[in-house]
Amino acid sequence: MSSEEAGIALTPNVSEENKNMPSAIPVIALESAPVLPGLMASLHIPPGKSALAVDNAMGKHRVVGLLLPKQELKLLPPANKGEGQSSAPRLQYQMQDLHARGVSVRILKKILMPDDSMNLLVHGLERFEVADQLTKDPFLSATVKYFVASTEKNQEIEALARNVIQQVRTLSSSNPYFTEEMKIAMINAPHPGSLADMVAFVLNLSGREAQSYIEAIDVRERFLKLLVHLRREKDMAEVQ
Repeated sequence: MSSEEAGIALTPNVSEENKNMPSAIPVIALESAPVLPGLMASLHIPPGKSALAVDNAMGKHRVVGLLLPKQELKLLPPANKGEGQSSAPRLQYQMQDLHARGVSVRILKKILMPDDSMNLLVHGLERFEVADQLTKDPFLSATVKYFVASTEKNQEIEALARNVIQQVRTLSSSNPYFTEEMKIAMINAPHPGSLADMVAFVLNLSGREAQSYIEAIDVRERFLKLLVHLRREKDMAEVQ
């Protein structure tokens, strides 16, 4: 299904709350669970290409693009810093090693660690797709196109949202991440897309499932994917 058929806007512009985002951003590989729009997360960034991308963003707009790798990335050996110290292993990757669609984030806080790695606090902004690569060394950067899904509600979307919330309530006794605070936040989510992304973040998706969810711009498609995951979690909880 094309973006036009799904009623999705693929545009250099972004949603109202994320105006003035850059059309060209540094890009880094993310091997952990994805950060989704509207949510905050902490990230560990290894030295080398990824850290240099962060430094570049910090001197400008503080926005980087996070892309999941197509397969496990190669680790380069730690660099010797002298006096018995060494830096953390570095990830080796190029744009072709990463998926084309990811999520942009704003860096809220950066802490440099003794091994030259970084800890970041980030806030998810928008889904995006790489348009044209700009640089490959010393870090990756690209022009990007942002995806903005419709926030309109209809009966089917509202029914899917209620179904997801009910599944989460059922799982809350077996999944410690579905806390009472989390359930309240879901009920008060500003729009269905936010609700879907909140649940997906708690499910801690990884690998192909995570990438498939990131690429689901249409909110209906996101809910359908979530229901599959939630039912699987429920089946596993019942077996245990």
